[in-house]
Amino acid sequence: MRATTLTMVCGLAMTATLASGQLTNPSFEIPGSTTVFDGWTTFESAVPEFTVARTGLVSLKVFGNGNGEYNAAGAHQDRPVVAGQAYEATAWSYHSSADPMQGSNFSVVNIEWLNAGGGQISFVSGAATDAADPTDEWRLGTVAGVAPVGAVTARVVVLHIQGPELLPGAVLFDDVTFGQTTITGLQNPGFENDFQGWTSFNNAFIDDEFARTGTKSAKMFGCFCTPFNATGCFQDFTAEPGQNWEGKAWVATRAGDRISGANFAVLNIEFRDAGNNLISFVSTPAADANTTPDVWSEVVVSGVAPAGTVTARLVPLHIQPEFAGGAVWWDDAEFAQIEAPGCPADWNNDGGIDGDDVIGFFSDWDAGNADYDGVNGTDGDDVIAFFGDWDTQCGG
Repeated sequence: MRATTLTMVCGLAMTATLASGQLTNPSFEIPGSTTVFDGWTTFESAVPEFTVARTGLVSLKVFGNGNGEYNAAGAHQDRPVVAGQAYEATAWSYHSSADPMQGSNFSVVNIEWLNAGGGQISFVSGAATDAADPTDEWRLGTVAGVAPVGAVTARVVVLHIQGPELLPGAVLFDDVTFGQTTITGLQNPGFENDFQGWTSFNNAFIDDEFARTGTKSAKMFGCFCTPFNATGCFQDFTAEPGQNWEGKAWVATRAGDRISGANFAVLNIEFRDAGNNLISFVSTPAADANTTPDVWSEVVVSGVAPAGTVTARLVPLHIQPEFAGGAVWWDDAEFAQIEAPGCPADWNNDGGIDGDDVIGFFSDWDAGNADYDGVNGTDGDDVIAFFGDWDTQCGG
């Protein structure tokens, strides 16, 4: 059987630092002496599959047992963790045309956080495969989260959930990984896992027919309720005064439902205090009635957290001033703290602003290579601009 590969990533946007071999027997190749698979605990209908595997010769086949709605079957493995650290699990899943999932059946990859007594504190979940997904393709599902206070163990779980219709069908799992990782951005940045990680409000919906990447995006339109009503979603990050934050997202409108009238979309960063009160915000225009339809455009917004900031919030928004119709779509968002831009008066880029920068500047100015203000080439205005920043160290 020839299988194509489709990557589906959900959960936190991360820079992975996963170490090979974190899990025992990650591809289910080794049988256990007292369990079906070495290193894994299986439950309910979880068996070896020898006809289809992503790597090696064996995969894990999981299916419903017909014993009550939303019954679960799968396999799990435990690993020690440190509270406050971020971890990521991935698993490849396969929806076979020979035994396709049906109805509301679905599969997930979970991380359960357990305390010292083995009790579950909480869990995070990432989508794997469901009955609507294409068949005969391996798909990568990802889930990530931060181990909560009291967590000493992470339980990595690959699951099949059988819906209330108790319909047949199975999912295959292979090549599961788990490891510590570094959070670098938003949870579920492309809305592939619906609004998991986001707080949505008013007329914000998931659209599975129009996306820049993956299969989903966030569609937003006015609520036709009050002038200048806002629809959107947001995620919050812990922040401190003086930090530089940058948000990015891709936006589009469609010819069949084009944003119109005075409606517009913006990408905002809000800075909030300990009481969740808005201190200030920065905003970048994203789309309006003049935006070319069916074209994705990247929007970037950045700002410095003011005094009193404890939270930085990224907010893609649709604003409806006068009840005109139309919608915008958002996809592939990013949000992170960034390094502050350097002062251009540090002419020699040694990290300090001193007399050596003056010497270097005038050497380049004499050679005609010091267009400091970016206007009309190298001239006297560049000297004025340079010393304006040098005297104040760019306001530092």
